[in-house]
Amino acid sequence: MHRSTLLAACAALLAAAPLAAQGTAQGATLPASSTKGFFIGIHSGGSSISADDLSDDTEAGGGGGIQIGYGFTPQLALFVEGTGAVLDTDDGDIALGHADIGVRYAFTSPTRRWVPHLEAAVSGRGLAQDDAVLDGGGIGDVSMGGVGFTFGGGVQYYAAPQWAIGAALKWTTGEFSEGEIDDVKVEDLDIDATSLRLNLGVTWYPMIGR
Repeated sequence: MHRSTLLAACAALLAAAPLAAQGTAQGATLPASSTKGFFIGIHSGGSSISADDLSDDTEAGGGGGIQIGYGFTPQLALFVEGTGAVLDTDDGDIALGHADIGVRYAFTSPTRRWVPHLEAAVSGRGLAQDDAVLDGGGIGDVSMGGVGFTFGGGVQYYAAPQWAIGAALKWTTGEFSEGEIDDVKVEDLDIDATSLRLNLGVTWYPMIGR
């Protein structure tokens, strides 16, 4: 009786061994990271801007934003991103916003958890301040905007295949070409400006494994 029970147990173990080996092999092929497919990220960080025609100082402040994109291959992805910040200046708070449409190249592989990347984008950029002190001594609501180009890079660490913690540094150059003072439009400003953004955030890749 005991002998037949032992033989049955051995037979069950031998039958289960190929299934266990198959499960282990499948687990070994699961990627540590993947940049392919839809992704969405949120971030916080700091922004700064310098424009000689506006101020002798570089103004900086904190904010956050969101990025949505799609990886067509493990390396190449398209994305749109919006980032806003509030600059703390001697003349009061100034809102600074960036809107990017860009492409990302990731230096990735299925076994790599640390994934660096480079980015390039066309960017819309705007400044706005309520109750700003005007050159003539009055007070008014002022805003200005323009188009520029953004270059940057960063790195993501994949804590899980679908979740990455990342940091990115972006540099934007261009000019403010139009503005508005108390609903009065101003054109042909031609104010050159350079801005920097440091973003820290998390990105979700929901299509991994599908």
